[in-house]
Amino acid sequence: MSNTHAPFAPSGLARVVACPGSYNLIRAARAADLSLNEDDTDESREGTAAHAVAAHLIKYGELMQVGSLVCNGVAVTEEMVEGAQMYAEAVAPYLDGARIEEHIECMVVHRDCHGTPDFTHGPKDGVLFVADYKFGHRYVSPEMNWQLIAYAIGS
Repeated sequence: MSNTHAPFAPSGLARVVACPGSYNLIRAARAADLSLNEDDTDESREGTAAHAVAAHLIKYGELMQVGSLVCNGVAVTEEMVEGAQMYAEAVAPYLDGARIEEHIECMVVHRDCHGTPDFTHGPKDGVLFVADYKFGHRYVSPEMNWQLIAYAIGS
C-alpha cells in the first residue's frame, strides 16, 4: 500500500467522475515528474493543521493550545479548536473500535484508488460509519459525496 498521493484518490474522485480523462492527465503529469502543486496552498495547509487538531483531540482526549504549531508549522487557531470540538462530539458515539487516519486501499473503485479517511467505525451490527472532517472556506455536502463513497467501499 502506497502512502503517496493516489492518482485516483478518493479526495479527487468527484473530479474523475465528472471528467474521466483527468485521471490519465494526472498520471501522465506525475510520470513526467511535473509538480501539480495540488496540496500547497494556504487553505490546504490550514486544513491539514485543523485535521491535526481534531485527530489529536479524538486520539488523546485533549485540546491543542491556541498558538501552538502543528506538524506543518501552522499555528492552531480558536476556530480550529472549536471545529475539532464539534467534530469530536459528532464521532463520540463511535469511538470504541474506530480507525482514525488509517490509510486504506479502495481497489474495488480502481487499482490506483487509496487514501486516508479521517474516521471509520465498523461495520458493526450491519452499520458502517465513515466521517470526513471538513474545515475551511466552503460547504461540502455529504450527499453523493464520492470521497465518502470510496472510503465506505474501501472499509
